[in-house]
Amino acid sequence: MFVRTDVLSETSVAAALARAEEHGPVRIAVVAHGGTGSQRTLDRENKPAGQELFMKVLTVFLGGTYNVVRLAAASVAKSQPLAEGERGVIITTASMSGHIINTPQQVGHYCASKAAVIQLTKAMAVEFAPYNIRVNSVSPGYILTELVEPYAEYHPLWEPKIPLGRLGRPEELVGIYVYLASDASSYMTGSDIVIDGGYTCW
Repeated sequence: MFVRTDVLSETSVAAALARAEEHGPVRIAVVAHGGTGSQRTLDRENKPAGQELFMKVLTVFLGGTYNVVRLAAASVAKSQPLAEGERGVIITTASMSGHIINTPQQVGHYCASKAAVIQLTKAMAVEFAPYNIRVNSVSPGYILTELVEPYAEYHPLWEPKIPLGRLGRPEELVGIYVYLASDASSYMTGSDIVIDGGYTCW
């Protein structure tokens, strides 16, 4: 069931969660929304980027994640505990750019927002532990999604930097989310899993 949702809108996210609750208690919430454009802090003429774009990127990635997490947690907290006491799982999406600075493709506001998502995940894991709600994050590298495919001319530049020698496939990324949502990771919270073909190992 698809419900169009604006992650920055409390009303929109609450409505999506209400639709989900019609089918049973909410146990799993995955935050994996796309974002906005990017701009180097200084351009080729040494002109600074606008403050507005920096704030917009933080709002979309960090603010949007927080908005969904807080509302989803309230929904999950209403669920009756399962056999092991667990109520549910929340999974956020960061990026390998929250761990490294991949110049020249990555820029300050994007890296800052994704690093903040990782720290937010850790903080929420501690905060929600008394409710028996686990919170983890996934930090993808270059994955062949619809957002990456149009930049095919850059793929030959990225691939030599990846120890496995190729970009990731969407189904390889999905498997990590499935694992984090499963009982197999029942003692795992506050963790961030990097899936980047070894890119951040250099």
